[in-house]
Amino acid sequence: MTEHDSGQLWFSVLGPLSAGYGTTTVALGSAKQQAVLGVLLMRAGRSVPRADIIAGVWGERAPGSARNLVATYIAGLRRTLEPLRASRGHGTLIVSAPGGYLLQVGPGQTDVGQFEADLTTAHRLRERGDLDGCATALAAALGRW
Repeated sequence: MTEHDSGQLWFSVLGPLSAGYGTTTVALGSAKQQAVLGVLLMRAGRSVPRADIIAGVWGERAPGSARNLVATYIAGLRRTLEPLRASRGHGTLIVSAPGGYLLQVGPGQTDVGQFEADLTTAHRLRERGDLDGCATALAAALGRW
């Protein structure tokens, strides 16, 4: 992601997973905790069943404690990504959903969302015959990788 000037929470998954506020990157914790975040980001805005998170993080080799570990990683992500949230308070970013969790982010908060917006712009410009503008939008999209 290239626009980190607003102070808004952002996520980058096109390349190494990272997140932050404005120009400040936050530490996302262990590899498994980052994997949980990655699963949530790939389905941002939709409820992700706990079983899908477990499958995404451990595959067929999930430990018996995987359900509890997911809850632990979610708690760690909430502390990291919503530092002003009261302990055990309801967050607004990662919310509990029936049988799982929901990551509430807007398309402008992820590099994937911005990539898709760049592609939409490129298609629109191409349809209008603006090939230079189309090429610029496509270059911006590819620059996010």
